[in-house]
Amino acid sequence: MNKGRSVFVLVLLMLVLGSNVLLADVKITAYLYPRDVQIETEVTAKLLTDLNLHLGVTHQGLMEKDSLKADLTTYALDYSFGSTTIFAGRQSFTFGKARINSLFFGNERARFPHIGYEINGKNWSYQKIYGDLAIDDNLKRLGAHYLDITPIPELSIGIGEALITHDTFPGDYFYYALPILPYYLANYVPGTHSTSDNSLFYGDFELRLPPTTLYGELLVTEFPMVPGAKNPDLWGITLGLETSKLVPNWVFVVEFARAQNFLYSNSSNLRGKDTSLSIGETPLGNPFGPDFQTVQFQAKREWEQGLDLEAGVFYRALGESNVTWWYKNRQEYEENRFLAGTPEYQIGMKTNLAYPIVENMVASFDLEVARANNYKHQEGKTGYYYAAIITAHWKF
Repeated sequence: MNKGRSVFVLVLLMLVLGSNVLLADVKITAYLYPRDVQIETEVTAKLLTDLNLHLGVTHQGLMEKDSLKADLTTYALDYSFGSTTIFAGRQSFTFGKARINSLFFGNERARFPHIGYEINGKNWSYQKIYGDLAIDDNLKRLGAHYLDITPIPELSIGIGEALITHDTFPGDYFYYALPILPYYLANYVPGTHSTSDNSLFYGDFELRLPPTTLYGELLVTEFPMVPGAKNPDLWGITLGLETSKLVPNWVFVVEFARAQNFLYSNSSNLRGKDTSLSIGETPLGNPFGPDFQTVQFQAKREWEQGLDLEAGVFYRALGESNVTWWYKNRQEYEENRFLAGTPEYQIGMKTNLAYPIVENMVASFDLEVARANNYKHQEGKTGYYYAAIITAHWKF
């Protein structure tokens, strides 16, 4: 993004903040890593009672250099009427019940152009998205939908599906637009080539019992829909427990998550046609991508003065993989089906502190530190990771 465009974006943000909007929500987040820094400014402005504008600018650069590159990363509108909301623009999406590691759409920083709608009922909601994931001239389309139902007060169930394709197929816009219609049925439309798409199936639940809340997610790629199918076991799972009954005023979360290698990819990647659930190498699902396993414990408390504290420990195992990788043959799959290459093992801690420093403004500080064996997938090497996040969030 050149200097002139960067100035234009900043002026646009100031105009939004200075205009006669009904409400503005501003969030500035600085991500500090050992060698680079990234600063995100996000503004949500309520232009009308039912019309919202979302804008976001990201500045990023290296610690040893003074200059930061800027880009307009978020621009979107949403309009609500009755129980329906329609939206369009470029932003990220998150679905699921997991508190820490969502598998389906869990990367809040993976933004892409899209159009879609959401319908809310008495005990259900449905969201549908049609998006463009291409980073070059090649076609890469996304269709995704998610239905969340609460049949009884103690239980919520979610069902979702995503289709990523590098080619058109007969009736594709009907599948992208009509509610509920399963994308998987498109495989049986005459003229459709199953090798041109990647299908992912998702389900989650949350069971709210008196002493605790149980939750889970399951994501499967190319689900074996017919008996006798010999598809590889491409799946991811999250299981968690949340309770506020052990210690007064404290909430505890224990969560386990695992994703097999190749979970988000497809065989079409071998032919140079990317149909992974990603924008290039950036996953839309879990930020770690595929091929990981983690266990995390968190403790949270909110004080009457507005102080929020969250602290926890974690264990992670990360395979030497990426979100677009696909195996060439069965032997390569068997050798790399989970924790491929030289896995990296991390043990660390994570803390978050938030406090309202002035009226309508909350500042927070996150710190994550980990000790890693096989650091950066180098056999026998030990190293350390740290990441700090500083956030200022206010409404006016």
